[in-house]
Formats: sequence, structure tokens, C-alpha cells
Amino acid sequence: MLLFHDTDINSPQIPSMKAILGAAKKPVQVWSAADIGFNAEAAWSEQQVAAPKQRERQRIVIEGDGEEQIAAFAENLRKVI
Repeated sequence: MLLFHDTDINSPQIPSMKAILGAAKKPVQVWSAADIGFNAEAAWSEQQVAAPKQRERQRIVIEGDGEEQIAAFAENLRKVI
């Protein structure tokens, strides 16, 4: 099996000046919705929008910065992890 990586992979080709000038001279064809068979009435449909039910958030407030509060915080953290 042979596997290699080319540094030029996925590099876009930059068009030459001749190609850019040639593209500017080409005519642009404009199509209307009727030309391509697009029906706006059939494309859109009304949908029901529903938000999820609101839940009361769970929170635990530990006040203070003593050893007991740190231990309580660590214990609560272990429960959720």
C-alpha cells in the first residue's frame, strides 16, 4: 500500500487574466421563476412552532469559603460528574 500527501491538495486554481477577461465578455442568462418551473405557493407551507417546556433550574448555593463549604462543593461536584 502506498500513501502520500500532496501539499497542493484543496488549493483553488486561480484563473488567468485571459480567462477573467474572457468571462467578462460572455453573456449572462437570466431566468425567471416561471422559466425554471418554480411555484412559490407549493414551496412554502405553514408549520407549527412550539417552544420546549420551561423547567425550573436546579441550583445549590454554598456560602462561605471554609473547609466545610469546600468539602460540600466537592461532594456536589462528584454527584453531577
